[in-house]
Amino acid sequence: MLMTCRSENRYRVINCLVIAILITSCRPAQRPDHDAYFARHIAHAREIRSSRVHPKAIAYIDSVYRNVDRPGIGDLAQVYDFKSNYYLYEQANYEKAELYADSLLDLLRPYYGHDRYREQYVMAYIDKASALYKQKYYSSAYEWYFLGKNMLNGSDTASCNKYMARLNNSLAQVSYEQGRYKAAIRCYHECLNRIRDHHDRESFKLKQGLLDNIGICYSKLDRPDDAIKYFEQALNVLEAGHKKHPQMELFINSAIGIVQGNEGDAYLQKKDFQEAERLYRSSIAINSQKDHFNIDARYTKVKLAALYIIARRYAEARRLLDEVRPDIDKNYKPEMMRWLMTNAEYYRHAPDGNMVKAFDDLRRYVAINDSAQAEVRVAANANYNEQFALLQRQYELKADEKRDKLNDLIIFSIALIGVLIAAITGSILLKRTLSGRSTMVRKAADLP
Repeated sequence: MLMTCRSENRYRVINCLVIAILITSCRPAQRPDHDAYFARHIAHAREIRSSRVHPKAIAYIDSVYRNVDRPGIGDLAQVYDFKSNYYLYEQANYEKAELYADSLLDLLRPYYGHDRYREQYVMAYIDKASALYKQKYYSSAYEWYFLGKNMLNGSDTASCNKYMARLNNSLAQVSYEQGRYKAAIRCYHECLNRIRDHHDRESFKLKQGLLDNIGICYSKLDRPDDAIKYFEQALNVLEAGHKKHPQMELFINSAIGIVQGNEGDAYLQKKDFQEAERLYRSSIAINSQKDHFNIDARYTKVKLAALYIIARRYAEARRLLDEVRPDIDKNYKPEMMRWLMTNAEYYRHAPDGNMVKAFDDLRRYVAINDSAQAEVRVAANANYNEQFALLQRQYELKADEKRDKLNDLIIFSIALIGVLIAAITGSILLKRTLSGRSTMVRKAADLP
């Protein structure tokens, strides 16, 4: 009898091990990732992406992936994330950006809940949300942002902080586009707090961008002194980057030009025309160079032309406006609107002014501005803070419902176990009673 019980226990242990092996074998085989290798090449691809030859970035990252022997899931995840962001920000091809975000989600779905790929999952949520937002599917976008934020809540590791910073940066951009500049500033500061102790290239780029964006928000709020403070911080970070990140010289110089152009706006608000002109000229000189951010140089020339109109230096203003006119991107509303408004101001105030031309430019400006403002109003009505609060309540209700079901299951299981114990106990007692009666019957039969 003792040997039988031991055999049964042995078989149970073996069966459990077999089941565990079968369950484990159902998961996809995981090849090792090449984290350091891809981190290095992704960083270089981002530099190409931010340069004049940005279309080569896709070919470069594809060649990197092809040259890896047996790439892992994390390797392909980085490629999909890079492509989603490229089509989102460089090509404005939002459908294709969403397609790569979906590919990333499909790739990671078998690994949901694995700590190894949790950050990549958040990365996929951000990519999906950003693509949906650009397509004006605001409610759906906020749901994906919420999923990413909820997955990272309570985490304080270096990598989680990096992804939370990226998510908060996306939400800050949403607030900025909606004209909620104070909310944007709060989000930008949350990002800074998350990456304050990070010194890698990606964090360096993000830090200077966050400080610059905070400065722009203060300019929008007509607080030029606060704006200048943050622009100076951004410039200090960039100047320090010459030594810390010498391989990023082109990016650093272009970024310095951008920040100087933005700081010039703040000095123009203060009516310090001399300092504003100096900053605009320096910005233009930097980004007019080959392989630099030439679009920003063109945009800053229009701002400098506006300053010349205020200063009644009309000949210089006319020269700059005519210089940039052939290259204006008519599909980029801010640039087109800035040029039309400045050109109208020239025709209104210059000695050779023409009110008919001024009116025509203003009419075109108003048409584009009305279209842009309609988009802002629609976006502003979809407040992500309200949406997050609603989603949080729904999430908590579902969690409570799951807990209630689990409690009901536990109570039912306990009751069932109680019934089984009672049944087994009753069976044993009955068996003993019957056995006792049988013994008594035999004894009675043996009596003379």
